[in-house]
Amino acid sequence: MCAIQGLRASLLATTSVLALAAPSWASTWIVDASGGGHFADIPPALAAAVPGDVLLVLPGSYSGFTLDKRVHVLGQGAGVQVQAWVTIQNLTAGSACAVTDLNLASGASILACSIPIVLDGLTTGDTVFVTGCTDVRFVRSHIVGMTFPFPWSEVGHDALRVESARVELCDSSASGGRGSGYVWCDCCPNGLDGGLAVGAVQTSELHIYRSSATGGDGGDAHFDCYCQGCPGSGGTGLGAADAASFLIAGEATHVVSGGSCGSDSSCCYWTTCSGKADGLALWSVNTAARYSGATIQKLGGSGHFEQAQPADPSLSTLAPAVPGQVTTFRVHAAPGSSVELALGRAATVIPVAGLLEDQLLLPNRWFKLGAVPATGFLDFQFLVPASLPEGFVFFAQARVTFSTSDARFTNSVPLVLR
Repeated sequence: MCAIQGLRASLLATTSVLALAAPSWASTWIVDASGGGHFADIPPALAAAVPGDVLLVLPGSYSGFTLDKRVHVLGQGAGVQVQAWVTIQNLTAGSACAVTDLNLASGASILACSIPIVLDGLTTGDTVFVTGCTDVRFVRSHIVGMTFPFPWSEVGHDALRVESARVELCDSSASGGRGSGYVWCDCCPNGLDGGLAVGAVQTSELHIYRSSATGGDGGDAHFDCYCQGCPGSGGTGLGAADAASFLIAGEATHVVSGGSCGSDSSCCYWTTCSGKADGLALWSVNTAARYSGATIQKLGGSGHFEQAQPADPSLSTLAPAVPGQVTTFRVHAAPGSSVELALGRAATVIPVAGLLEDQLLLPNRWFKLGAVPATGFLDFQFLVPASLPEGFVFFAQARVTFSTSDARFTNSVPLVLR
C-alpha cells in the first residue's frame, strides 16, 4: 500500500509541475569557448539575451560578467571556469533567476535584487558579497575567502558577507581565507588574522541548513632572539551584528567552527600576544541565533542564543534535478513527526505567525508523506518530466508537525533543470 501511495503521489506531482512549463518564447543560447556555440563568451551572450532566456555554458574558460537582466546562466558540467569577478545586480521584475555550476576564480557581488536569486553548484575563489537583496538561495555551493601567498601580507578574506539581505545557505560550505604568515623579520614579523566564513550585518537574515562554516586560520608569526612577532587569530565561523540573525539546522556532521590561531616559528602557540586566539564558531552581538543538530564548537558575544528542541527539520535532495530522471527529496526530522511536502513554481518569503522559518514558495500542490521513521529521515521520489526544458525552475519545502502545538517549515530546495 505504501508503494502504491508513493507512486500515486509522484504521478500527481509530475502532473502539477507539467502544468508550469516555461513559456515557449524563451530562447536558449549555447556559449562555447571553443567556438562551437552561438557565442564564445558569456558577456556577448548576455548582451544579446532578453529576460527569460537561458544560457547553456559549456566547459571552458570565460570572462567575468555582469548579470542585470533575468537570464538563467547554467554551466554544463564541472569544467566551466570564470576568470574574473561576477556581478548580479538590479534584478527587480519577474520570477527567480538562476546561476548554476560555475567555478569562479575570484568572487561575486549580488546587489539590490528584489526577485529570488538561486545559486546552485557555485564554487568561488574569493568573497561573495550579498547586499540589499530580499531572497538569495545558495545550494550545493562552496564559497572560499582568498588566502594570499608569500610575499603578500594580507588578512584572510571573508567567504560570505551579507548586508541588509536574506540569504539561505543549504548543503553548502563557507571557509574564510587564511591570514598571511610573516613576510620579513624586519618589517612584518606578525601573522595576520584569518577571515570569517560568514558575516552578517544590518538586519540581515541567515538561514543555514546542512552546511559547514569554518573561519580561516591565523597566519604564523616569526619568533626568534632577534625578531618577535605575534600570530594571527583564527577567523570566526559565523559572525553577526546590527540586529542580524541566524537560523542554523543540520546534523552533527555539519560543523561550524572558528579557525585556528597561527603559531610561532617553533610551531607552538604563542599565547602571550594580547587578544590572539582560536576563532569562535558563532559570534553574535545584539542579535539572535537559533541552532540545532549541527555541531557548534564555541559560542561568544552578547547575542541571544537558543538551541531548538527537538531539532529543527531540514530538506535536501540527493542529486540535482535532471529532466527524465528521478530526484529524491529527503526530509530530516525527529522520528514520529508528520511530514507534508509542497511543490511550487514561485518562490516567496512570507513570515508565518508562530513559526521561525518562513513560507518560501507558493504551493501548487501539497503531498502528505506520513510519519518519519526511526532513521530520522523520510524520502519522496519524484520523476522529473522529460519534456521540461533546461532552465525550468521550481521549489520544494516541507512542513513538519511534531505535535498539535508545534509545526515548523524546513528550508526550501530550489530545483534548476539542466
